[in-house]
Amino acid sequence: MDKLKKHEKEIEKVEKELGIGTEKKEEIEVIELGKNMETEELDTKTQVKLSDGRIIDFNTDMMTGRIVIELKDKYFLDRKRNAGLIADLDDYFHIMAAERMTGIKLREFMDLKVKDYRAIVTFVRSFLTED
Repeated sequence: MDKLKKHEKEIEKVEKELGIGTEKKEEIEVIELGKNMETEELDTKTQVKLSDGRIIDFNTDMMTGRIVIELKDKYFLDRKRNAGLIADLDDYFHIMAAERMTGIKLREFMDLKVKDYRAIVTFVRSFLTED
């Protein structure tokens, strides 16, 4: 939880420097991967089913242009020299977006089996590039 507060303070500092809005940020409940998640019918527009049967729900309605820009700013801060010129092509950026849309910690996504990890990245990439 301390890391989350540290990241929030870093984002606030960058926002002040860049003059980005001062609106109140929405709180995101951080949940453990797979907890409180239904394993019923899959809605392919907002859910991804993992190989073990768990379903990850994505709150796609909460994503705004401002959030995408904030994520890109955070991506470049986190990755520094390792950042690609186009964040939209980097898996790490997509996992950051997944973390924001689900409330599941980034590290938990990174610990998924490759098949599940790829399913999450593909879902987010498709969502962000949708017409």
